[in-house]
Amino acid sequence: MAKKPLPTEIIVTLYHQLANLSAKHPDRNKLIKETAEIFSVSFSTVRRAIKNYSQPRSIKRADYNKPRKTSFEEMLRYCELRQFGIRDKKK
Repeated sequence: MAKKPLPTEIIVTLYHQLANLSAKHPDRNKLIKETAEIFSVSFSTVRRAIKNYSQPRSIKRADYNKPRKTSFEEMLRYCELRQFGIRDKKK
């Protein structure tokens, strides 16, 4: 088979079509096979192109500006206690 790079638009479109299907859906392989036949490349080449396709990611963390260890409500309660100088005496 000839070595041709797959167009990026095709990879993106196929990636989004596959994202809508479950991992074991039979149409996934069918879509990949059809794409491979259209562009005269192997099934593995298309799979590899999809695997290497990466979307831009956010620079910030998903939990940006949110407490990680304590819940928001617990943190508010702690701040209220600190504001009034009340200490939590746990023994």
